[in-house]
Amino acid sequence: MTNTATGEDPPSDKGTVALRLRIGITGHRDITADHPGLVTEIANAVEYISELLAVDPERVRSGQIALTAVSSLAEGADRLVAAEILKRPGSQLEIVLPMPQEEYRHDFPDSVAEFEELMKTPGATIDTMQATGPREQAYELAGRAVVDRSDVLIAVWDGGPAAGRGEPV
Repeated sequence: MTNTATGEDPPSDKGTVALRLRIGITGHRDITADHPGLVTEIANAVEYISELLAVDPERVRSGQIALTAVSSLAEGADRLVAAEILKRPGSQLEIVLPMPQEEYRHDFPDSVAEFEELMKTPGATIDTMQATGPREQAYELAGRAVVDRSDVLIAVWDGGPAAGRGEPV
C-alpha cells in the first residue's frame, strides 16, 4: 500500500511475525538494586532470553519482539526485573496480585509509592487471585499464576531459604 501523502511505499515487514514473549518473575523480596552486579545480570538475562527468539537481534531492539513482564510487583526481585523489562520498546506489564490492592499494600508499607507507580504503567493488565484460604495460599496461587502465564521465568535468589510455602519474604 502506497502512502498517498508521500507517494512512498512503507517499509516491508514481509517474512516477519511480531512476537510477544511473556517473562515471569519470582524471587526474594529482600533483594535491592544496590546489590553488586545484580541490575547488570538482570539486564543480561532479559537480553539473552529475548535474543534467543530472534535470528536478527534488531527485531528485539525495534520492538518487533515485545516483552511482557508477568509479576506480582512484590518488593525486590519482582520490581527490579519488571523495571528492566519495561525499558524495552513495546514492553507491557501483566500484574498478578495475590489479594486486593488495598490489602496487598500492607505487606510493604515502606514502598507503597513505588508499587502504586508500577500499577499505573500504561496498558498494564491486573488480575487478582481469589484465594479462599489463608494469606499463604493467596501468595502461592499468585506465584503459580505467574508461572502458568509465562513463556520463561527469571528467578532471583538471595542465597537464603524461603520464608515458607508461597509466603512473602
